[in-house]
Amino acid sequence: MPDGDGPLSALIRRMRSLNPPSLSILIAQIGEIEDYHDFVKLVKEFLPEREKDILHELTPAAQMAAFTSYFEDRYFPL
Repeated sequence: MPDGDGPLSALIRRMRSLNPPSLSILIAQIGEIEDYHDFVKLVKEFLPEREKDILHELTPAAQMAAFTSYFEDRYFPL
């Protein structure tokens, strides 16, 4: 059986087509969980009424942007 036709090769092709995150990215994200919990504490302390809006954003960058925008609106209105 040629190397390219075995079950392992098929699995590799399938996994690559799904484009899963790399192990190093997952490890980095797990390592940042404590930082994320600190961020959630800030949200709950300063913008409890906007917690759902902020934390339902899909990415951490979008969550931080939403927090910044709501924080600015509430504490630094112009």
